Amino acid sequence: LHALVVVRHGVIVLEAYRFPFREDLLHDIASCTKSVTATALGALIQQGKLDGLDHPYVSFFKDREIPNLDETKRSVTLKHLLTMSSGLKNLEKEDLWKMVFADDRLAFALSLPSEVPPGESFNYTSANSHILSGVAQELSGQTTFELVQSQVFKPIGIARADWSAAPEGVTYGGGDLRLLPADLARIGLLYLHRGVWNGRRVLPEKFVEAAGSEHVDLPSDVPGVDYGYGLHWWTYGDGTFAAQGRGGQYLVVEPALDAVIVALSGAERKHGELFARMWLEHL
Repeated sequence: LHALVVVRHGVIVLEAYRFPFREDLLHDIASCTKSVTATALGALIQQGKLDGLDHPYVSFFKDREIPNLDETKRSVTLKHLLTMSSGLKNLEKEDLWKMVFADDRLAFALSLPSEVPPGESFNYTSANSHILSGVAQELSGQTTFELVQSQVFKPIGIARADWSAAPEGVTYGGGDLRLLPADLARIGLLYLHRGVWNGRRVLPEKFVEAAGSEHVDLPSDVPGVDYGYGLHWWTYGDGTFAAQGRGGQYLVVEPALDAVIVALSGAERKHGELFARMWLEHL
C-alpha cells in the first residue's frame, strides 16, 4: 500500500503514506484515469456542448478517414464506449501495446473493426477510452486534460496534475493521469455530492447518477457484491461505485456511508521509473 485516504462526512478522517510516498507526490492512478475521461464528457454536457450520449461516435470524426466502417460500427454510440460494450475488436495484450506505441493512437483505435453488435457483450479496452478522449477534444477544441483542468479540477480545488498526451496530441484516455491521493478523493467527493461542489454545479446530476449505476452486470467472486459496470465506473451494488486501476489503484464512493476511500498501491515490483519520477520532482 502506497497511500490511504478516507473521507467521511466531508472530512479527512485518515490519511496515511508508506515511505517513500508522501501527500505532496503525484501518484499514477492507472485506469482510474478512465473515470476522469468519462468526467470530461459530463463536463461537456454541463457546458451545453454535448446533448447526450446516444450519438454515434464516428459522427464526431468527420474529417478523419475511419477504416472498417460498416453499419454495425456506425451504430456504436458514446454510451456503448462508456459502458465498454462497443463490440469493437478486443485488444489482446499484443494489440494493446501496438496502440500504445502507435504514432497515432486515436487512428489505431478508430480503425478497429466491429466484432459483435454494440450492447451485446462487455469488452474492457483502453481503445474505447481513447476514442472518448478524442471526442472530448473535437467538441471542446482543447485537450481532454485542458478541459478537465478548467471545468472540473479548478472548481474542486485540484491545482497539480500530470496527464500525458498520445503522440498525435490527444490526451491518453485510458491511463497515465497522475494526481495527489487527496485530490483523487476530491473527484470522489464530487460524485458523492452528485456533481455539486460548494454549491456550484460542476457535472449534471443525471450524468453522475448514470455514471455510478450498473449498466452491465458482471460475474463476481466476492460474496455479497453485485459487480457491474457503469459509465467508466465499476459498481459494487448498494449504490457503491469505484474507479479502478492496475496495480491496486482504487477510488471508492460509498453514498450509504457518506464516505470516499482512496487506496493506491503497487502490486508489481518494477517501481524504478516511478521512484525516479518522484524524486526528480523534488530536485
